[in-house]
Amino acid sequence: MERSAAHFLRFEMSERLRADGLSVLHMGGVSDPASGLAEYKRGFGGTTVKLEKVSCYLGSAVRKKASTLVDLVRNDPLEIPRTLSGRVEKSLVFVADVDSFPMAPALPENWSMRYMTIDEIRSLESRDDELSPYAARFREREFSDAWGVWIDGELAHVSWLIPHEHDALLPVRNLKLQPGEAEITHAITASRFRGRGIFPVVIGQLMDLARKQGLNKVYALTGVGNTSSQRAITKAGFSRGGDIYRRVFQYLPGSPYVTWRGHRRRRSSE
Repeated sequence: MERSAAHFLRFEMSERLRADGLSVLHMGGVSDPASGLAEYKRGFGGTTVKLEKVSCYLGSAVRKKASTLVDLVRNDPLEIPRTLSGRVEKSLVFVADVDSFPMAPALPENWSMRYMTIDEIRSLESRDDELSPYAARFREREFSDAWGVWIDGELAHVSWLIPHEHDALLPVRNLKLQPGEAEITHAITASRFRGRGIFPVVIGQLMDLARKQGLNKVYALTGVGNTSSQRAITKAGFSRGGDIYRRVFQYLPGSPYVTWRGHRRRRSSE
């Protein structure tokens, strides 16, 4: 993976298929348009095809869980203890103190940055690029903490600076922000602007905004495999602030979970 072997493999496959007279290679789908897998597939210059997927079960939730357990007993009994213990999800926490964070330099002349309303975020669904599925994630959101960056008049990047008041409204709270805290999240850079170091610049601007709002601490959260965001966050001046572990009991109705927030140094659960 460190040598990008998958890229060479995909290229060689394309060359073989072209020699056989084929003209289209389906790269497969992704569930999260902001994931590393989605970024990898976009890097080949393909065209995004928006598809809908629906999974239906006509029985009750309890019956569905029971049928899943029966399938495990029949097909993979060794998986039962792992399933009953729950699925573990891990995230990395980064943190910075607002008062000690350096002031951000001025943006380049051809850059501009401003607040985006929730209607502006939703309007991105009409675009034919990676920002369209990104906008769909916030279709039901009633508030926006988004900030957009325009380069030469074109939207290049979007990031959110969520304060604790809005974090408290979310159905799933990862960091469980306290008064005076905020999170930089939902960051995405349009593909044609990647590789220009935009995200670290945006982080500096958002830290200046946090300072003006009287905040004292800002967090950023990434998945374990999201190394590109981790590099940008640490380059901007954040340091590791702990890990978050979530154990999800997906076999129970409603998929309840228990969360360990290492940045709080205490156990909490929902």
